[in-house]
Amino acid sequence: MRLHVQTAFLVLLLETLASCATQSIDAAGPVDPSTAATISADSALNFLPSVVVVIKEVDGVPVQSTVSKVTVSPGHHRLAVTCQWLSGNVPAVYPQTLELDAAPHGKYQLGVKVSRSGGPCEAVAAKKD
Repeated sequence: MRLHVQTAFLVLLLETLASCATQSIDAAGPVDPSTAATISADSALNFLPSVVVVIKEVDGVPVQSTVSKVTVSPGHHRLAVTCQWLSGNVPAVYPQTLELDAAPHGKYQLGVKVSRSGGPCEAVAAKKD
């Protein structure tokens, strides 16, 4: 029994560390860290029942499944995301596209807007202070 608890704890720790990863994305070349903007979302490895937004692509560049945060150069960006309703055994997945004008040093958080009717969830981007 003790081995199972240790194994479960190790898996949880590894998933938590992996979900904190950041990826720099710029189709034109390396992202300049002195002006980079940060976009945060949920991890694709989220195992808790909830509603999450996961970044799949930025400007056509695939985002690794272990990444929950991307840095981009200031300017206009197109994000391919999924809004996932993780309830029950089968998640409902709603692919969407978000347009974002990133300011220098901007920090953005992707979140979920759920309608009162209980329909599909909608991904939204909010600027953090």
